[in-house]
Amino acid sequence: MVYENMEKICKEVDAMFSAIDQIMDKNGFNQYSGDLRWDTSKSLGNPTAWLPYFTQRLYRKSDKKKVLGVNLLIKDPNCNNRIPFITCGLIIGENEVSGKSEELYCAGWNYELGKHIKSDDTPLIFSQYEEEKIKIVNYFLQLTKIKNLSDIEQLIVTPLLRIYETTQQYNDLQSISEDAKNIMAGIQGYTLTLEQIKGLIEVTG
Repeated sequence: MVYENMEKICKEVDAMFSAIDQIMDKNGFNQYSGDLRWDTSKSLGNPTAWLPYFTQRLYRKSDKKKVLGVNLLIKDPNCNNRIPFITCGLIIGENEVSGKSEELYCAGWNYELGKHIKSDDTPLIFSQYEEEKIKIVNYFLQLTKIKNLSDIEQLIVTPLLRIYETTQQYNDLQSISEDAKNIMAGIQGYTLTLEQIKGLIEVTG
């Protein structure tokens, strides 16, 4: 029964990302990611790394410095997330964005590997990685929000396409991140307000 449940999860994740691939392709974005996941282990003594704990896809048009990404994080002990969640984001680099993004994986919650601004005024999170010369604008979704193709279009693809065009008009995106605080409950630093860290990063326009 345990194996069947694991298999069921893998099939559902595969179906979700396959649907995202198809919709993004129709909108002129090419999927160019490398591996769906990395950082797993086959070694004894590291059993928690045997299972795939995240999946990621990246999409771009002709501009190789401006990329859309979707990252599903099932469980990360460093994140301390209580429920699986999806990170949807725009990645902007000074150079070409590579085929996998550690920065998107960490965006909005890992305060050791980036600077993040999140306030109650917007569902979007603005992150900056100075060494990598990358900026990210992202939002979170509970995995349980995605039940069918319509959810994928309305909650993942359509908002991402909006963010790709502009990060200034995002009031109508509020509902898609209404449970971000529940997703990130227990993460140190998540409750920082925009005023507390004002000027920490330059918001991407």
